[in-house]
Amino acid sequence: MPTLPIPSPYNFVPLSPLVYCPDWAPQVSQDVPFSDGISGWFDIEVEAMTPVFIRHGEKPAGWNEDNPSEVSRLREHWLNGDSSSNRWPEDDWLEFFKLPDGGFAIPGSSLKGALREILEIASFGKFQTTNGRRLLLKGNPKKGTWDIQQKTIQERSQISKLFESSWDLAETIFGHVSDISCRGRIFFESLRCANPPSTSCPLVWPVLQTPKGKFAPNYGEQPSAGGDTGWTPSIIPWKSGDARLRGWKLYPRRPTISPCPEPPPDKNGNIRWDLASPMKPLPAKTRFQGRVNIHNLRPFELGALLWILALGEAPDSAAKDRHYWLALGAAKPFGYGSIVIRVMGASLVSWQTNRIIDYTECKNGFVSRMNEFHKGGAWLESPQIRALQALSNPNNVWKMDLKYPTFKEFQDYTKDNNHALLPTVSYQFVPDGKKEEISPPKPPPPPLPNIIGQQHRVSFLRAGRNQKYGRELFFSLKLAPTGSKSIKYEGILRNPHSPALAGNLVPGHSVLLWVIGIESGSHYLLSETASESSTDP
Repeated sequence: MPTLPIPSPYNFVPLSPLVYCPDWAPQVSQDVPFSDGISGWFDIEVEAMTPVFIRHGEKPAGWNEDNPSEVSRLREHWLNGDSSSNRWPEDDWLEFFKLPDGGFAIPGSSLKGALREILEIASFGKFQTTNGRRLLLKGNPKKGTWDIQQKTIQERSQISKLFESSWDLAETIFGHVSDISCRGRIFFESLRCANPPSTSCPLVWPVLQTPKGKFAPNYGEQPSAGGDTGWTPSIIPWKSGDARLRGWKLYPRRPTISPCPEPPPDKNGNIRWDLASPMKPLPAKTRFQGRVNIHNLRPFELGALLWILALGEAPDSAAKDRHYWLALGAAKPFGYGSIVIRVMGASLVSWQTNRIIDYTECKNGFVSRMNEFHKGGAWLESPQIRALQALSNPNNVWKMDLKYPTFKEFQDYTKDNNHALLPTVSYQFVPDGKKEEISPPKPPPPPLPNIIGQQHRVSFLRAGRNQKYGRELFFSLKLAPTGSKSIKYEGILRNPHSPALAGNLVPGHSVLLWVIGIESGSHYLLSETASESSTDP
């Protein structure tokens, strides 16, 4: 049986059952300022804590399984290196994103998308879906897949249907497109690389797998057992009316990257290089700098933005002092793309005359409002924030291995082995750094036959002390029906102080005793006489 919990490079932040929608959202305007609206800009620096990669070019047309000769041709070219005089159009696909002048940069849209997801989590936002997008493959009961739309299951997971006509905080700040669309009030410029690497980055070949949403043990909420140790006696399939979504999928941050495994071979033993996504990442310590423009944000909204930039830590603190890292770019399952965002300077003005903009006051206003919305207060102790910060802490140790199962391991995990599943973040996170392996509990022993009142031959094996009653009891006595030499059951002696029994219970000897009861459902209670009380000692 495989070791539990099931390995995985990702986990989930649970959905909030309620969605926070600001009551001022309908008043958002590009033209009419809020009375306390804040506008201006602040400069940020993004530092890569592990190698990072955002692709520049489009995937070459020949990089697919239908054209293996073209894949081989491109791979040979890339392995031999390139020079300015021998570049192919396909080479752009390997490179980090570049500006027209050839300098490396992080596109503003990439950073905006990453931060928007963090804000959706932190502010109890809607779990966004696209109408009609399928969570599972088209229904085939024989293969265990069902024709279920993601939105159908989402409506069971989060009470967002009541808020479909309202905007959550992320929509209010970043904008949204619907029947009534609204432009965002925050704009990210491209962040130019401030310290370009002096040498060419090494070429790596990760296999970036497509999410398998149909795998319910990982992507669906499951009834945990044994303290949420990574197994359950029964799986809730997607076809069930009780199916719920796990939540936002994130990749735990880690201090170093993991080696990218080689693509699997085909049936003829040839490596499937077409499954890989070759890339040249920029190294750790690469820094990018750029500007974020804001328009007509309320202090609470500015506080939300400052909170998500550093997950509650001081947004102007140095990278080495941060406990939480964000994620950006490709190959996150292997530890790539860990970043820290630092506010370097700002020029912000308020519509209110002579108002001094205090960053700490803005952040505290955001936290205070979230405490008011979160049932019972203590927003920072909510399952959503605890999971978000745990997954963002590179120093955490996880009870799961941060890797995808091999094909053979995956086959083992999908068998009926107590239904292995991906446990919740609250279980997998090990704050003290002590990692342990978990195996599913053994099933309870079958009930013992009712032989109370019968006489059996008993053979002695070993003795021990009963801690509850503070006296010696003889353990592991093997019972055999009278007239039979076969050993069947274990028993515990009822009266260990009998001189006759104490003298006869030695290895290699046996005595005749009566079965007078059952202890703990797994052992018989024994006595010299059949009339003794069958209650526990």
